[in-house]
Amino acid sequence: MIITVDIGNSHQNYALFDDNEKFIRKGDFQDLDIVVKEFPAAKILVSSVDDEFLNQIPGSFHLVRKFFTKGNYIDMPTQYTQSIGEDRLAVIYYLYKYNQQNKVIIDSGSFTTIDFVDSKGHKGGFILPGLQAIRSTFTHGKHLKKVEINMQAQTSSQPPTFTQEAMEQGMLASFHYPILGIIRKFHAENIFLTGGNGQRLAEFLKTQGDFKMAYSAELLHRSLCFIAKRMLT
Repeated sequence: MIITVDIGNSHQNYALFDDNEKFIRKGDFQDLDIVVKEFPAAKILVSSVDDEFLNQIPGSFHLVRKFFTKGNYIDMPTQYTQSIGEDRLAVIYYLYKYNQQNKVIIDSGSFTTIDFVDSKGHKGGFILPGLQAIRSTFTHGKHLKKVEINMQAQTSSQPPTFTQEAMEQGMLASFHYPILGIIRKFHAENIFLTGGNGQRLAEFLKTQGDFKMAYSAELLHRSLCFIAKRMLT
């Protein structure tokens, strides 16, 4: 069995796979000790952006970052010259090995990361504010911060006609259209989405063109499983 652990900015969870990389289940980080006791011989691979949680992982484990060195990620070249989040790199590597087509990978959570990959490896990418961060900008307005904004608002095809709607649609426009503009500028053939707002973003992109898209809430875990299967002996 393979256990993958995601210690992210705003969440921590695990996923369980069998040795054929079949997804079994996903669970909360606080229940990790239960699954480790259930499968004590399982290989554990961890992606961590907050190492304070590492001492809470029972038993021995491996950090995916150990497979990254400057200029290469296992056998994938990258043009990124500085450090990059290991969660982001794991997904980039997995989809690079998945096929050699030109693709964009969008992870929309606390932040929205946009990465470009082709047959030559990781070409680079963008980091944008996430939807909640965009929402928080309204708190700087003396009067606007008093307006309740529906975070589940849908994109309207008509210009807003009152303040609350104007703020909601402004928030969505600030979230959607920079991403759409980046996708169109770099002519990605395939779009892979994940993250808490990934599915919502996919629904918007469906209305904007004939994009080839795939969404997976477990994309990072599948990526870690792929790496664990090949790198951990």
